[in-house]
Amino acid sequence: MRNPPDPMAGHIRAVLEGAGLTQTVVAEALGIQQSAVSKRYRDKSAWPASDLRVLAERFGIPITDFYPVSSPAEAS
Repeated sequence: MRNPPDPMAGHIRAVLEGAGLTQTVVAEALGIQQSAVSKRYRDKSAWPASDLRVLAERFGIPITDFYPVSSPAEAS
């Protein structure tokens, strides 16, 4: 049985693509292969918080932008 998709993966992808960053640029910033970024974009691999911190600092993206905000209705 497959786990339900993690909405965070799609959210992070949207933030990075919205900033105009390609998978190749993200991979180079993290020192990983482009295929590893692709897996993270497709929710096949998790995004370590340390990598999000690197991307935030490198590209001037507020770290909070990587974390989706849930409404009070979603939290209950």
